[in-house]
Amino acid sequence: MRMGKVAACLLALWVGGACAADRPDAEAAAGAVQAGKVAAYRDALSRFDAAQAAAPGDASIGVARCDFISRYTDSEYDWVESAPADYEACTQMLAKRWPASPDVALFELGNDWDGDALEKGEALLDAAKAWPKPQQAQLYASLAEHAEEDDKGDYALRAVELGDATQTAEAVTHLAGKQEYAKAQALLERTPPDDLDWRATRRVKAAMLLPDTQAAQREVERHARAGVEVYQDARVRALLRAGKPQAAQAAMANAPAQAASWRALRFDVAVAAKDWPTALAQVEQETEDFGTRLQRFVKLAGAHPASMAQPTMLGTAIVLLMVAMAMALAMGLVFVPVHYRGLARRLQHRASKSPFPRVTLWHTWYGVATIVVVQTFAALMLAPELLDGGELRGATMMRLASWSMIGSALFLLPMVPVFDRRALLGDRAIWRGTWKSIVGWWLVLLAITTVLGALYAGMDADTSTEQVRMVAAMADEARDAGGVLVTFGVIALLGPMVEEFVFRGLLLGGLSRHLDFKWANGIQAVAFACLHMDPPRFVFYLVMGLACGWLARRTGSVAPAFALHALNNAWAIGMMMAM
Repeated sequence: MRMGKVAACLLALWVGGACAADRPDAEAAAGAVQAGKVAAYRDALSRFDAAQAAAPGDASIGVARCDFISRYTDSEYDWVESAPADYEACTQMLAKRWPASPDVALFELGNDWDGDALEKGEALLDAAKAWPKPQQAQLYASLAEHAEEDDKGDYALRAVELGDATQTAEAVTHLAGKQEYAKAQALLERTPPDDLDWRATRRVKAAMLLPDTQAAQREVERHARAGVEVYQDARVRALLRAGKPQAAQAAMANAPAQAASWRALRFDVAVAAKDWPTALAQVEQETEDFGTRLQRFVKLAGAHPASMAQPTMLGTAIVLLMVAMAMALAMGLVFVPVHYRGLARRLQHRASKSPFPRVTLWHTWYGVATIVVVQTFAALMLAPELLDGGELRGATMMRLASWSMIGSALFLLPMVPVFDRRALLGDRAIWRGTWKSIVGWWLVLLAITTVLGALYAGMDADTSTEQVRMVAAMADEARDAGGVLVTFGVIALLGPMVEEFVFRGLLLGGLSRHLDFKWANGIQAVAFACLHMDPPRFVFYLVMGLACGWLARRTGSVAPAFALHALNNAWAIGMMMAM
């Protein structure tokens, strides 16, 4: 019995030892895999070398060999110990053996990690004129990936024209930004569908920039027929753009409920489908980002005014009202020091003389608060995309400029009786005595514009601002839509009328009752220049403000200042529309 137990124990030990011997070791297994990979790597290099020996003049084989080796030089991803040295030797061989080969130049450009790939690529442009089209296209595609925004689109467009369809989205976006919509549409339609879902999605998003509301949906369908599925959010946006909100709702099935981007899309689809409860729920759920909540509030209130009765919407409306009141009161605080300065001057018997004696600081405060509050809330109501940093197009800018000025003019109507007819419209004597001054100041403003333009051109400075883009977009809109009279009416008449009434009538009139005229004129001119938010042309607006203030004091009327302002704006918009 005892011998049987011993035998059983020995048998168990033997079996256990045998199992332990058969159990794989992690380190040994990894070593075996690595050894196999090195052997396969060496075998592949041998095949490349054999192919090169058979075609010694084919640079593309040498490039493919170096490209293969480069895939095993990164220790964090895939690694063969000899690969870095092999890669260095391979690239040296390429440079020595085929120094003028397009394939070699493009390979070196694609593997330039020193940050000067753009400069090196642009240096190849002259030589690339003699390259085959596929290599030229590849060069322009590489430049598009490294270039700044101003040049990226041009390079992408050239790449597509040479046959590289991978840059289609960038090229279409570029053409749409230049409002060359017909060319962008034709380019999109003649390039074949992409074979990668992320690039297909970018093409759909680029198509949404075109006036054709069906373009994006056609891109989705083209890629679907080619077996490439566009990302779900882009598919939904394309349906929404095509005017199919119910289909967009159906396409949102299984979308993440809590993702912020999907909540925004769900809101837009609900508004388009007139699904007011769902839209209201998306407003209620946005509790962290007040800007996003405000944007949705504005959209929902505009689409469904009855929603304002809901507690969520009503609460946001109350907050907006309080913000408007705070902005207005803040404007009033600015004039408190002015009031006390005027009081001190009167005690010193240094009374100031205003060109508009009936204008008080109360009138001044009301006018400045009106133009600030009305224009701010007009932007919120008519262009809520600004809250997300969106870019406005010509039609939206025209609508925003028109309604903000109309709204300001309506709120300023109670201030009109403060001025007599002569102060508002002038008379024959005023016009006869000031028309030369108006023309003279206008020529001064033209000279300043010319000097600033030459100065910035010599410095190669970027002087594009929101003010410039807004006026340019409105000029393009007028030219494309035939709304020339409307554009001139807003920019050359309504805008100058409101601004002169506020700055030279109410602001200058109120300040000059309490301050020396030089100070009053300087303050209103600085405020006028700041309002335009155009730093590169600040000096221009400052001089215009000073000139208009001088005309107002000399004549006792805002009419000559309005004439100078209107003449300048009419000239500017006319020149832009003629370009």
